Order: sequence, then C-alpha cells, then structure tokens
Amino acid sequence: MLTGNIKPSSFDKENYKGEIIESIKNPTDTYLVQGAKKSISKWMDSQSSGYVYKEQLNIGHATWALIFKDATATTPVYQLKYKVLFYKKPEGGNMFSAYTVAECSPIPVEANLSEWERDNYKKVTIETQKYMDACIMELNNQLPRLLKK
Repeated sequence: MLTGNIKPSSFDKENYKGEIIESIKNPTDTYLVQGAKKSISKWMDSQSSGYVYKEQLNIGHATWALIFKDATATTPVYQLKYKVLFYKKPEGGNMFSAYTVAECSPIPVEANLSEWERDNYKKVTIETQKYMDACIMELNNQLPRLLKK
C-alpha cells in the first residue's frame, strides 16, 4: 500500500534530453559567432567613434533542439527550436549591475521526424542557418542598446 502524497508527473518536454545526433554539431560557435563578430565590427567602425569598451559583449550558450509537439499524435510533429542570448554589463557599472540582455528565439519550424532526418538532417541545417541569420539581424537591432556608453 502506498501512502503519502502522489502527484501527477510534471514532465517538461522542453527539458527532456533525447538522443544526440553525432553527425551534426551545433553551428553557433562557428557560423553565428563569426557573423556576430562581423556585425559588431561594422557597427563599431561606424558608431563607436573610437570608444574602447571596458565591458565585453558576450554570446551565451545557444540551445538548439528538435522537440516533439505532441507525443501522443499518430505521426508526431517536431519543432526545431533555437535560442541564444547576447549580454553585457553596462559601462561604468559595478559588480551588482544587471546585465543588459537581448534574447533571440525565432519562431520554431515544424515538420515530422522523417522530414527532419532526410538527407542527413539537411532540413535541420537549412532552418538553423535561417535562425542564426535572424539572430544576427536581431543582434544588429540591439547593438545600440547593448553597446550603450
């Protein structure tokens, strides 16, 4: 006999750890970081007037995953989700200063698993590049706020 409090499962699909796909790696460290560096350099050349920033602009760890939308469906649909943070301490701030943060999380693309898996996950690669391009554009829009002197 069981006694005590029994609660329904609080399963959270966003944090469910599935299988790692060894054949493809998260391209954030290469593609997004390189694109962000180019954008930041271009902005600095035109907007910083030679100002040397004391605080570093950081790119946070990107989350990137195929997550099922409804596991009970006959043919489950999966969403490709991507999220990255850009953050920086304010210039002249102290150790208690809050970071200025910009988050990029494009609207997830949905497809069934066989579409995602086809041609060695080609759709994942294509959609991820679109997400990262959108995030670089979002970074460009947020640079005046992130790099406020």
